[in-house]
Amino acid sequence: MLRLSPALPAEPKAGESDALGAEDVRRIEGWVRRLAGPGCDAEDLVQEVLIAAWKGRSAFRGDAKLGTWLFRITEKVILKRRRSEGRFRRWLKRSEHEPDHVAHIRGPGEDLERQEKVRLLYKALDRLPEKHRTPLILFELEGMETEAIGLLLGCTPNNVRVRLHRGRAQLFVELSQLQSGSKGASHE
Repeated sequence: MLRLSPALPAEPKAGESDALGAEDVRRIEGWVRRLAGPGCDAEDLVQEVLIAAWKGRSAFRGDAKLGTWLFRITEKVILKRRRSEGRFRRWLKRSEHEPDHVAHIRGPGEDLERQEKVRLLYKALDRLPEKHRTPLILFELEGMETEAIGLLLGCTPNNVRVRLHRGRAQLFVELSQLQSGSKGASHE
């Protein structure tokens, strides 16, 4: 367990702790996988988030929920990584969103088609501004409610819905452009 701060109360309230437990780390890992996409080095990013949380533990005042604070750190770590890499190197790897068990055996053509769709989706998501990309991922992939997303992002639920609407519209435009570009390239 990662102890956050010696300044936190000695007697946490029922159900609370001054340490990050396995559930917190799983939440961070889920956020990393959703925000960074398949093919990301999730373990490395989770470690970066935990290190950032440890270094910034004195800044955690308890005004916000621990989950909100950890999400913001996760988001900042991923943005920093994206900037340093220029863009994600995650295309053509197995989708993290697919369960390990499969109801039927797929042929190689189906796997390639699925990989291409995942690659195009994340490429399109990478082209979206962060203010549209993050709420879209949290809502569609994480299944979070607009109220919870608003708390995480520091905006109203109505603003989250506007960002979702604009993000979806922009995502469809980006996907259309990428699909038309990949079809033209495959026929040359």
